[in-house]
Amino acid sequence: RGGAEVGMYVLRACPAGSTLVNSAGGKFSHDVQSCRACGDGEYVVDSTLGNVTCQPCPAGAVCADGVLSGGTVAGSVWAADLVHGVFVLLSCPPAYQLIGGLSAASSATFVSAAAAQDCSPCPAAFYCVGGAQPSVACPTGTFAPPLSNSSTACQPAVFVRVSLSIPLSKVDLTPARLVDLSTALAATASLPADAVVIESVSDLRRSSNSVQAALGAEHRRASTGKTARVQAKMAAGNADAAAAARDRLTAESTNRELAREGLPAATDISAAVVDDLGRQTNGGGGSDHITAGVASGVVVGVVVLAAATTTWWWR
Repeated sequence: RGGAEVGMYVLRACPAGSTLVNSAGGKFSHDVQSCRACGDGEYVVDSTLGNVTCQPCPAGAVCADGVLSGGTVAGSVWAADLVHGVFVLLSCPPAYQLIGGLSAASSATFVSAAAAQDCSPCPAAFYCVGGAQPSVACPTGTFAPPLSNSSTACQPAVFVRVSLSIPLSKVDLTPARLVDLSTALAATASLPADAVVIESVSDLRRSSNSVQAALGAEHRRASTGKTARVQAKMAAGNADAAAAARDRLTAESTNRELAREGLPAATDISAAVVDDLGRQTNGGGGSDHITAGVASGVVVGVVVLAAATTTWWWR
């Protein structure tokens, strides 16, 4: 339509999902006026403003045809920030935690932080009251299943700590594969899948030359490949249940369940009932064990990436 500028037309608005372009070098330019549609996975906060651009769709939002229509989680609240040209996640429903808040983002990280905004399911061993509040860890000696929304969900538990080596790199162990690993461990121990928490994943470094020389050829070949060490914690209702879960975690049983989940066989599997401080106990009167261990004679203190068929028990 006719604008304030005499003898020219000025573009005032574009269709939803398109960004309005009407300036060059920070100044109005008649010749560059146009409507540019946002690409896949992008949105524009307001198609009538010339000072906003298409932005990446946030992780926790639904965007289509350049329009952000809401959140992927029902009850999440979003608001337009016309100053920065983005939608801001203000709050999440109970049992979810707000990820990617923009209050602490710098100008250099603002765009990436805005794209990371999400309502993430509350993880196991935590509870989430919702809003903009972070997750809260359950008190020592208690456990809550995922998606807990109150401190009352944190119930007394006895824990089994499991460690194993698996012939995959840390990068290979994607979130989806870690879910498969948790499922396999839970099935082996006859515990609910949501009772397993993956505590850490780390790549193992190759053994030193002296240790390599001391190993057999088969073990040397195994130790040169990529291997990750995984540590998990499993929650049981009492000491006897924890001891029973620990005793089920044999090499044969664990690797059978790993195979069912499409994962390779693990080695150096250890399981122990631990107290509130993570110290090993003799819970249930049973015996802690290491399965698929490496034969004796290897230098103590060096992690060896090797498979063996022997099973070691101590009492």
